[in-house]
Amino acid sequence: MVSDIAKYKVYSTLDLRSAYHQIPLREHEKKYTAFEANGSLYQFRRVPFGVTNGVACFQRVIDRLVAENKLEAVFVYIDNITIGGMDQTEHDENLRRFLDVADKHQLTFNEDKCVFSVESVDLLGYTISQGVLRPDPDRMKPLRELPVPHSPKSVKRAMGMFSYYSQWIPRFSDKIKP
Repeated sequence: MVSDIAKYKVYSTLDLRSAYHQIPLREHEKKYTAFEANGSLYQFRRVPFGVTNGVACFQRVIDRLVAENKLEAVFVYIDNITIGGMDQTEHDENLRRFLDVADKHQLTFNEDKCVFSVESVDLLGYTISQGVLRPDPDRMKPLRELPVPHSPKSVKRAMGMFSYYSQWIPRFSDKIKP
């Protein structure tokens, strides 16, 4: 997904407010969310946080909205939506189309976390800028400050951390050979 987003040059990122609570439960599903408080029985009307399949359910619903409405350059990762465009005009059209669909389905956003029409975004450990994908400098700080491993377990842990960013380390596989 990140490499697909990097193809674009203008971005907006949107954060859905109380994401799961925006997805209504079907009547037959509500009984599975029942709980007791002060002698009364309650059940959720919307998907609560913490249910086993909540993330998958939410992702599926939002992915379906994107697919059914043939939205272009819209990338969904749980409650974070990234919208791209090759230029400002294309971006604005993609954003408008997404916001129309969101409005139609009464989705609401956390305005404090939304960013519009920027040329660089930080997403999932990467910085994406003008079509270029780089590791997020803030995420690299722990690697730069990593102490020298002194046990097999700490070597494995360090290798796992470096492997995540191996695409930016020339000849990484040669360098990690025993």
